[in-house]
Amino acid sequence: FYDGCKGTVKYNNNVFYNNLSRNSNTISCFPIFINVTGNPASKTISTKITNCVFEKNGGGIIVLANVNCFIDTEIANCTFYDNLYPQFVRNTWDTIIGEGTYFNYSIHNSIIWEPRSNIWNMFYTNEPEDINISGFQINHSCISLPGPGGPPGSLEAFGDDMLYGVDPMFVDSASGDFHLR
Repeated sequence: FYDGCKGTVKYNNNVFYNNLSRNSNTISCFPIFINVTGNPASKTISTKITNCVFEKNGGGIIVLANVNCFIDTEIANCTFYDNLYPQFVRNTWDTIIGEGTYFNYSIHNSIIWEPRSNIWNMFYTNEPEDINISGFQINHSCISLPGPGGPPGSLEAFGDDMLYGVDPMFVDSASGDFHLR
């Protein structure tokens, strides 16, 4: 998305499986990559990702933006399983979000079952020297983490009705059947 644009991107009922090299977690390994860039003109982008499965990918969902943007990313009713890290990236090109910039990244009613990952690797923002997960909002989801503790911002990021470390009991994840028993 570029210069003064407005748009809505919707992904519904998709399966993202084994995308690109799992040996590298470069930006080319993310099945969904939203990049809002260009001149500082105002941009409004809404991304809705619902009822999708992300399995064995190089990463998850990355959203990049520069200043003066209205970015709304909503992930609902999705399953993330056995992906490399990071699964969720929220990143501004300018480390200081400018006045007039709004950046929402919410996840709800989802299963994030990444037993080979930890909170430090699941969520990434544009602050490599000061790792935090501020700006994410996770509610009503099951996650493979033992609890909400970790980097700064994690207690605020994890909201209501979370299940921590509770196996979702997929029917047969080895065969790609993510129905719940």
